[in-house]
Amino acid sequence: MTRDGVRAVALAAIMVLSMVAVGAGFAGSAVAQDAGQGEVILLNQSDETVGSFDSIQAAVDDASEENDTIVVGPGTYEEALTIDVDGLTIEGPNSGLPGDSDERGAEAVVSLSDSEEVSVTATDVEIDGLAFEF
Repeated sequence: MTRDGVRAVALAAIMVLSMVAVGAGFAGSAVAQDAGQGEVILLNQSDETVGSFDSIQAAVDDASEENDTIVVGPGTYEEALTIDVDGLTIEGPNSGLPGDSDERGAEAVVSLSDSEEVSVTATDVEIDGLAFEF
C-alpha cells in the first residue's frame, strides 16, 4: 500500500472513531435534555420513563430499584432531600461538567433553608450536574 493509501485509511479510521465518540456523547446527554424546566423524570435501569415529578424528593420516594436514574431539569428546587435508595443516580442538566466550567448551561439548583439538609443514607449514590444553595 502506498503512503497516500495508508494516510487515507488512517484518516477514515479517525473519522469513524470521532463519529462514534460524538454519538456516545449525544446518547449520554439526550436523557438529560428530556427534562424540561422544573421537571424531574425517573428512569428505570433500562432508561424507560417510570414517571414525571414536580420535586426531586418525590422521584426519590418513587425510585425503588438499584440503578434507577433521576433526571432533573433546570430550575430551583426548594426542598430537603433524603436519599435512601442504593445505586441511585441523580443527574442535573450539567451532568458531566465541572462546577466551574464555562460550558454549564441553565442550572438545577437545590435551595436549602437553614434547617434543611441533604441526607444520603444509601450506598453507591451518584449526584452530578446540580448546584446547591445553603
